[in-house]
Amino acid sequence: SQKTIIEWFGHLCKDENPMAKKAALINMGNLANAMGKNKIRDNMIAKLKDVCAEESDLMRLHAVGVCRHMTETFKESKDFSAVLWPIVQKLAEDASWRVRKELAEVIPQFAKVAGPEMASKEIVPIFVGLLRDKEAEVKIAASGKLKEVCYQCKKDVNQVSEVLGELMEDTSQTVRASVSAALGEIAVLCESKVRQAIFDVMKVAVKDEDSLVRCNTLESIQHVAKNVKNPPPPSSRCCSPSPRIRNGASDESIFGPQRRSQLRAPRRKATPRLIRS
Repeated sequence: SQKTIIEWFGHLCKDENPMAKKAALINMGNLANAMGKNKIRDNMIAKLKDVCAEESDLMRLHAVGVCRHMTETFKESKDFSAVLWPIVQKLAEDASWRVRKELAEVIPQFAKVAGPEMASKEIVPIFVGLLRDKEAEVKIAASGKLKEVCYQCKKDVNQVSEVLGELMEDTSQTVRASVSAALGEIAVLCESKVRQAIFDVMKVAVKDEDSLVRCNTLESIQHVAKNVKNPPPPSSRCCSPSPRIRNGASDESIFGPQRRSQLRAPRRKATPRLIRS
């Protein structure tokens, strides 16, 4: 019966063998979804909270995956808020960077289930905290989810836009590359006042020492040029030059006429060819 299976599963979750416990935690979400909402509330949530209290962070990070799987059952914002959200909040404050990194990887799914209103008020502040995390691994994971999170809370991208300038000064090239790739889509979602602040971030990103960051920024500029009707006023146009990008579009449509040569990657010196005798 279901009751017997739940009892067996409870013993496995507390097994002394780490591998047995890990296997149980990995499958907790799938088992919970097969049981239904009422059974999850009565049996699984208590076990999930016990997982969050495990001493080993390698066990606690599985709680993130369990919450993600349970969103298949708690699809409505009201149910998610009442049952899973308190656990997600606790995971966001976990002392282990591994747990926070795992949360950053799946937070767009939580934002989707929560709905735009809850995502803006509750999830975005946590996401911004992950973007500002002291551990590089967490920031890298969070910055890679910028587009997805912003898309889920279109009405309030302003909170996210405030941290973009900080991220473009990050020492990690991966963080800067992820942010520069998301600038265009975020700018399109923003209000005009906030969009101007993102253009200022683009001015910095387009001069980045890393070529991938510069290329991503140029593609973001092209995306804005195609999707924004009114470019910034002349007084706010960027004075930093950049080359044309593919399909014939250029950042001139956004930032005004500029010289193009300065941002082009330096040409490699030709290597003399040896002529065999």
